[in-house]
Amino acid sequence: WPGVLCAAFFGGCTLVGIHEILGPDAPVAKIAVILGGFVMGVACFAFGYAISRPFSETQVSGGWRGDTSMIFVCMFGGLFFTLGSIAAAVKAIIDRRRIKRQQRWY
Repeated sequence: WPGVLCAAFFGGCTLVGIHEILGPDAPVAKIAVILGGFVMGVACFAFGYAISRPFSETQVSGGWRGDTSMIFVCMFGGLFFTLGSIAAAVKAIIDRRRIKRQQRWY
């Protein structure tokens, strides 16, 4: 279970890396950064959920002292990446509409 979450998180990092390699103007790069951010956010939320389950096989932390702070970090990361991917999607839609409007005027 933790291995799957790590693979999902770093798979999202790979998608964001594709965005960096291709440049911000490539359509595939925009889709990659949106999907990458969303996958990283969902993985962070899943890590927080796994840490919050005491005495279970999905518990990934080492002890009770770090659980509260790690849950906070995971939830903050989940919000950051998920909301960031939504903001990137909205920006891509707005930019596309702006470009279409400019093309009609020429």
